[in-house]
Amino acid sequence: LSSSSAASDVYKRQLLRRACFKPLASVAGPAAAALLTFGVSALFHEYQFALTFQGGGYRLGRVSAFFGAMASLCLAQTACERVPALRALARALPEPVQIGLNICTLAPFGHWFVLIWVEHGFMDTIARMVPTLSCA
Repeated sequence: LSSSSAASDVYKRQLLRRACFKPLASVAGPAAAALLTFGVSALFHEYQFALTFQGGGYRLGRVSAFFGAMASLCLAQTACERVPALRALARALPEPVQIGLNICTLAPFGHWFVLIWVEHGFMDTIARMVPTLSCA
């Protein structure tokens, strides 16, 4: 995230791009392939969260909302990149500004994903596993 200058950069590096997006894009086109790939990712994460947080009150659909938002942002970015003036403006910005704007665009949605882990105690579990030094 911190080295990505656009929302789609975050997802372009994923395994799903090679395993799902590219094969689907050759058949259904890039926009449909992107939506289907985000759908596959959402289903995988729903399955993972339902198993990981069994009995913990995880509500199905929460993580899918996050992936739906990310898909919408990536599709909007692609549409904007097709407008020559917007593309030129984006390329003229220094890379740190591009990265900062990307983080500002994605930040409002991050809690949809991360809070699930926090609410179910995953971060507390990790904190207990990490050795700490106490200087008392």
